[in-house]
Amino acid sequence: PERIGFAGKGAKLTREVEPPATRLHRADAMLKLAEAVGAENPGGTCEYFVSAEDEKRAGAVLAGAGGGARRMVAINPGGNWGPKRWPADSFAGLAKKILERFDDIEIMITGAKKDIGLAGDIASKIASLRCYTVAGKTGLNDLAALFKRSALVISADSGPLHLASATGTTTIALFGPTSPEITGPRGKGKNIVIHKDVGCDIPCYVEKCAKDYKCMRSITIDEVFKAAEEVLSGGYSSEWPNCM
Repeated sequence: PERIGFAGKGAKLTREVEPPATRLHRADAMLKLAEAVGAENPGGTCEYFVSAEDEKRAGAVLAGAGGGARRMVAINPGGNWGPKRWPADSFAGLAKKILERFDDIEIMITGAKKDIGLAGDIASKIASLRCYTVAGKTGLNDLAALFKRSALVISADSGPLHLASATGTTTIALFGPTSPEITGPRGKGKNIVIHKDVGCDIPCYVEKCAKDYKCMRSITIDEVFKAAEEVLSGGYSSEWPNCM
């Protein structure tokens, strides 16, 4: 019976709320709508809970993929929009360096059904018995349970990134055309954001980039590896800057 939204959208609303005057994180902006009906804005971080049944399904997925014997690093190469994705070759190169540096680590590649081919391509380039893919094999809750088991999740700006952060897992978030200030991870996990200033207006929603997606391509394997190495070596500090 009530439809509440921001003014100026042209929707049939029963109550219009003035949009925020300043640029806010998307979560804070949406919470403004909740405040309009008397809900309290708790601020801070978000948390995603998994059940024992979710954990059980996640364990079955891991067993089927041949994983779970070592500390897991999850890489999520997909995304709902191509320009937000870090190159597949970069993910493969990063995974190789992690496996070479840590013999107690295995790489789990995650993704939706549409990412099965991409995940398989990256896995073939990594070519290690300590690397496997669960792309297309998980639902939302069992994916969350897999992330919760992981020592680290590395992903571009995507739904799985935010899911991993909300389970409390440490994440390395790779941002290019989207803004960490607007859509950065807000989960209770430690979040390391890598975002380069390449002289563009961010956020940018240009599908065909005249700069060949420099914002994502300028993120190097070595700098992501350095961040991952610090986390996996136990050297991560809460004082780590949230933007590199």
